[in-house]
Amino acid sequence: MKAIIPKETWEYVPDCDKALPENEQTKFILKPMTAAQHALYDDNAAQVVDGKYLVRHGTQNLMLLNFGIESVHNFNDEKGNPIQVERDEHRAFHGVNPLTEDFLKRIPRPIQVEIAGEIYAGNIIGEEEVKN
Repeated sequence: MKAIIPKETWEYVPDCDKALPENEQTKFILKPMTAAQHALYDDNAAQVVDGKYLVRHGTQNLMLLNFGIESVHNFNDEKGNPIQVERDEHRAFHGVNPLTEDFLKRIPRPIQVEIAGEIYAGNIIGEEEVKN
């Protein structure tokens, strides 16, 4: 096995924009999680409530978005004004200023889940990387 060199950032276009001309696509710039962020993500994956094991998808997705979204391009409001990534500079969540609620509520929930899935997938070693 060779050591892995994690990607510093990568571009992600949500599925709903992939058929659009490239200059009209919304592009999220994503980044991998640190080892400490991975541990925190894993530790918050589930909890036991009344003796039942519950998966915490909402918490996991929010963590992935906070840790993995670096910037966004061609993401416009209803008037065509660009929306930039906004972080709460007055709060810190394990070394990261969390995304603001105003920014997050602009991204439709299904797209949030899709982006969170891409961030998670971008942090996994595939069979090809293991072989090489």
